[in-house]
Amino acid sequence: MQEVLAAIDAKNNALIHAFQQRDAAQVAAIYADDATLMPPHNDMLRGREAIEQFFRKGIGMGLHDFRIETLEVDAREDLAYEVGRFQRKVSTVRGDELTDTCKYVMLWRRHPEGWRPQSDIWNSAGPTEREVLAAPESAAPAYQEPAYQEPVAVQEVHEIETVEAVEAVEPVETYEEQPEPTQIVSEEDLQPVE
Repeated sequence: MQEVLAAIDAKNNALIHAFQQRDAAQVAAIYADDATLMPPHNDMLRGREAIEQFFRKGIGMGLHDFRIETLEVDAREDLAYEVGRFQRKVSTVRGDELTDTCKYVMLWRRHPEGWRPQSDIWNSAGPTEREVLAAPESAAPAYQEPAYQEPVAVQEVHEIETVEAVEAVEPVETYEEQPEPTQIVSEEDLQPVE
């Protein structure tokens, strides 16, 4: 287990260094060739090239100053998982610098060249998921809460829909031959057939 902990710690430190250098290729190189990244509010990404593009965009949009705290690690043979949290600084369209705290689960796999992240999923514990990051303010205005609107009474909506539905239906006359009605019998009428 000490080998796994040391390998994960070394890769996490390399990840922090790559973010400090603002080097998306170096970030992606830490992952397995066929790794899966599952960022919040995005499609699943597979492979180093897709991972590099994702982090290149994030770094370009103001993501920096990455810190990782591992809370739990367990391993069996060639698989391990890591649970933790991380903080990242994010520059917003308003020029503010926000600290976003996230939680994550990472699945690690032992490859011939050592332990590498195989699957990575996280989500934010803070509000910056709604922020539009590092785009010009004119291109992406800050999030605004929609204006309050009085709710429509359910009875009014129901009545309107009912009236429209009744007016739209035209009676159609059809005739289908009906089968003979079934005769109801009592238990006394039911005799075993011999």
